[in-house]
Amino acid sequence: ITAAPPPTQAVSVVTATPAPTQPPRPTLPPPTTALQTASPASTSSAPRTVKIFLIALGDNGKSGKKIGCDDSVVGVDVSIAPTAGVLRAAIEALLAVKTRNYGQSGLITVLNQSNLKVEGVNIKDGKAIIELNGTLAIGGVCDNPRVQAQFEETAKQFETVKDVDVF
Repeated sequence: ITAAPPPTQAVSVVTATPAPTQPPRPTLPPPTTALQTASPASTSSAPRTVKIFLIALGDNGKSGKKIGCDDSVVGVDVSIAPTAGVLRAAIEALLAVKTRNYGQSGLITVLNQSNLKVEGVNIKDGKAIIELNGTLAIGGVCDNPRVQAQFEETAKQFETVKDVDVF
């Protein structure tokens, strides 16, 4: 574990995906890639670990990939409920962080004041298409590369994703 998640995150992440005893929600379009193919890891009852990507302000690439405004984007392990839709669950976990500071890690998210919901996630020919609904609230020009990096790096952790479009 890279950093300890805030206590409320586990609850948010677990509620982002239907419980195994509930029928699937019909409004969730099934992605069309290998990430959605059932595998022993995705069908077991054990939680799965994925990364969400957060920002190290002014880090200048020391802790992760350097992005605009001399920041770094850094992956943090989080647990998600068992699902075949791991990319969608990872994006939902990223959006579930509702405080700017991520625990005591020194990392932040610039998505915390936004009101975004995942409408759809599809992958075709290596491109992840993430469709969101809601309002994106940013605090200045430096937040633009931060938002982009948080979504792109969270999606690109999966080997079937080479490029990302967010709408």
